[in-house]
Amino acid sequence: MVIGSQRRRAQAAIDAMGAQSMVDRMELIIVDTTEPTHHADLAIPERMRSTYLRFPSGNSWGNCRHHGLKHATAPLVAFIEEHCFASPNWAQAVVDAFRPGHAAVGYGFTNANPRTLLSRAGLLCDYGPWMVPNESRIVSRLPGNNVAYRMDCIEEFGDALGGLLEADYNIHRVLSDRGQTLFMAADAVTAHQNFESLWNTVAANCVYARLLASHRREREGWGLLKRLVYAMGTPVVSTPVRLGRLFASLRFRPDAGQAFLLCLQSLLHLVIVFEATAFTEALGYWFGPGREHDRLFHWEVEVARVEDANSDL
Repeated sequence: MVIGSQRRRAQAAIDAMGAQSMVDRMELIIVDTTEPTHHADLAIPERMRSTYLRFPSGNSWGNCRHHGLKHATAPLVAFIEEHCFASPNWAQAVVDAFRPGHAAVGYGFTNANPRTLLSRAGLLCDYGPWMVPNESRIVSRLPGNNVAYRMDCIEEFGDALGGLLEADYNIHRVLSDRGQTLFMAADAVTAHQNFESLWNTVAANCVYARLLASHRREREGWGLLKRLVYAMGTPVVSTPVRLGRLFASLRFRPDAGQAFLLCLQSLLHLVIVFEATAFTEALGYWFGPGREHDRLFHWEVEVARVEDANSDL
């Protein structure tokens, strides 16, 4: 878990780790990016083994995650954001999902701050296909940032992991190309805190999309022609494709009708976010990451997500 200046929500996320049913078999690795002169260490729940690392700000989001990963000793490692609050059986459900031998496991998501339509639409944008109630199953795609891996499947990436962990999509693509499976554990439930501002949702998603695209073209060694084709085509096809995936995922939900109505209510919001991110993804394919490494870190751990952080974690 990478944490920054939003201490109250980070403490709530840490406390949720201490409430896990298998807490005695877990180790929590915290990467604190603040200066100790400005912020004291957060409290670690009793009975929980932990490693508390100070890794000053100025490092990229991917490098912060990689720094924590280097200190992991277990055969399974689960990343979780400091604005995600895991249910008590989350860790056990993640471990159970790995037993068939999957390379990566994604979680099921609920909304930690569902009071506004913008927040509910924001969760649809980021985690729509993995929202619960849902069906645990092998999937072709998993979300980024909140995902678990078998260590032996990712440690072979070596130093390249710092870049790959900016946007997990690129790791998932490699694993899939190797014939390894990705699994969604719908009963590994975590409540995700979403932005209550359309502008913040757009800005954060745009940063992520550009980094995803730039790392993808670098990893796959794209030439000028392929970069041009994707840069021109992404703004045209991305939004219909993403909407299609979202609506197609509803067939796995027992509340498909209710979820469909939420999608319709949020349609304008979805189109705005998807189309904006499509353009910045195109920029990533053509121009590279720009300064988005710094901006991604900012949006993940420095910006408040709710209007009144004291009233709603």
